[in-house]
Amino acid sequence: MTPPAPEVVRYQETPDGGVVVLLPRRGLHGAVIRTFFFAAFWMFITVIVSGGFFFGMLKGDVPWLLVFFFVPFYAVGIGLTLWAIWSAWGTTGIRIGPEGAAVSRRLFGKTFDRKFQLADLQRFERQQAYEVNDRPVYAAALQTSGGRVRFGHLLDAPDQKWLVYQLNETLQHLQQGA
Repeated sequence: MTPPAPEVVRYQETPDGGVVVLLPRRGLHGAVIRTFFFAAFWMFITVIVSGGFFFGMLKGDVPWLLVFFFVPFYAVGIGLTLWAIWSAWGTTGIRIGPEGAAVSRRLFGKTFDRKFQLADLQRFERQQAYEVNDRPVYAAALQTSGGRVRFGHLLDAPDQKWLVYQLNETLQHLQQGA
């Protein structure tokens, strides 16, 4: 008997022996709100500083090549904003069945799919995704012959371990039956 699914994970077995997992959006929580505020502050300072230089460029007093200096600063601000938006309102769905696996990410009605054949799937595992203040942040990951796909970094450690275990059990069952 398997333990019940965590409350934050929607887990459903399908008639073909596969599973469908939905990792719902987490909403506006502390880390996301702090990231939004930091991104807004970062972009405010970047716009103020770069604005003076851009006016100088329009007058011809400052060389246009200086634009490339500001590109990384805008990229960081936009990247932080996109991460916060995804963390607050994005959902991830995983479907594993006899035909293979699909990882679908959905944000504001737009869906991004990655599909894999059953033969290409190796295993699911919990691994370090990134670090925050020198502390590792873990995520569940699907290892395939062509790389890996991470998901579920906002889940608690016990929920990630449960999800990885359940997905590996399903994968093993499907690969033995194929």
